[in-house]
Amino acid sequence: MRRKHYIEEPDNHDRWLISYADFITLLFAFFVVMYSISSVNTNKYTQLTSSLGSAFNQNSALMLNKYAAVGGSTGNGSKPKIFSPLNLTKLKTDRHNREKKNMTAIAGQLTQSLAPLVNIGKIDITVNEHGLMINLNDSLLFTPGSAELSENATAPLSEIAAQLQTQSNPIIVEGHTDNTPISNRDYRSNWELSAIRASRLVGLLSAEGIAEQRLSATGYGASRPIADNIDEAGKAKNRRVAIIVGYKNLP
Repeated sequence: MRRKHYIEEPDNHDRWLISYADFITLLFAFFVVMYSISSVNTNKYTQLTSSLGSAFNQNSALMLNKYAAVGGSTGNGSKPKIFSPLNLTKLKTDRHNREKKNMTAIAGQLTQSLAPLVNIGKIDITVNEHGLMINLNDSLLFTPGSAELSENATAPLSEIAAQLQTQSNPIIVEGHTDNTPISNRDYRSNWELSAIRASRLVGLLSAEGIAEQRLSATGYGASRPIADNIDEAGKAKNRRVAIIVGYKNLP
């Protein structure tokens, strides 16, 4: 049988053009995508800056430059600014001032609702650089040398908790004593007594509905007096529990 002769086709040396064309197409698509995501949408920038300005009461803080464009320039040859930088210090100060005003309002409400106890010196309410401070005399809350809350403490503490429940500021409860060493079998020192008293108040405030993550307790013993311990009147002022509602935004 006669064999068929196959004619060998010559090699095609232009096949690289197919790969090259694919590469060029992909490269073109890449630059199109890069250009599209780098373009400035002026309308969206206008809406964004307007919303931020309203939120921070800084209507003039954000300004869209009408000549803004990618790679563009202003008439004097400088690069255009999309918006003016925010004055963060002023924003922080404004928030702190609003918060302090709110604290002052709460202090006024508590002073009014607890007026009988405030007038006789059992409760002292002030607003200072740390926040809202409520000093409660230990005779209003506890029996001498004890950390068990008395029945007389329930009503004022419930009123305080009701005013603070709707806030989100951190609350620190501090226990303080005078400098007379404690001498009973239940507490080994003034430090221990002050810490347990603060913890008792934290437990009551939590039971009244204040979120636990806002609360903390600490005992200072006689280390932070607010009056001289030379007479009974001064010692009585130092025996206290302080509820401090701290600022969230400090200037």
